[in-house]
Amino acid sequence: MENNDLLRRLRYLVNMNENLMADTIELTGTSSNPDMLIAMLKQKDEAGYTVCPPKVISDFLDGLIIKKRGKSEDKSKLVIKPPIVPLTNNLILKKLRIAYELRDDDIIAIFAMDKTYLSKSEVNALFRQPDHRNFKECKDQFLKSFIKGLSLWLHRKMGVD
Repeated sequence: MENNDLLRRLRYLVNMNENLMADTIELTGTSSNPDMLIAMLKQKDEAGYTVCPPKVISDFLDGLIIKKRGKSEDKSKLVIKPPIVPLTNNLILKKLRIAYELRDDDIIAIFAMDKTYLSKSEVNALFRQPDHRNFKECKDQFLKSFIKGLSLWLHRKMGVD
């Protein structure tokens, strides 16, 4: 999925304006600019459109985790920076799972809200390491379905219909 489209979908999911999104990114220690985000949220054919790099998506999701769950108190994580991992749909799914503290049953229900039906073993396969024999790549359509279902699930959970 194109990063700009993903950023727009995530913005809709969390219901944040550009300033709040920039604040969320800055929770990771990365500087951000609301004007830069506005340009990335535009459609390709709009004036001022800017391509969204994967790092912005990754930093936003990491900031969302910090915002929802708090900063890690583990001192060992502060000393060693994690290696830079390519941003894949599986990693995006994993970061959303962590941010919203979702269990397997929640994920199955979220996919079902967009009429995508997965078994528990299929869900687990999406979160396995890529070199595991049961790993399943998360295709763009799965990620779109998950984000749409998560939005519906969160609205229902909050009592907004």
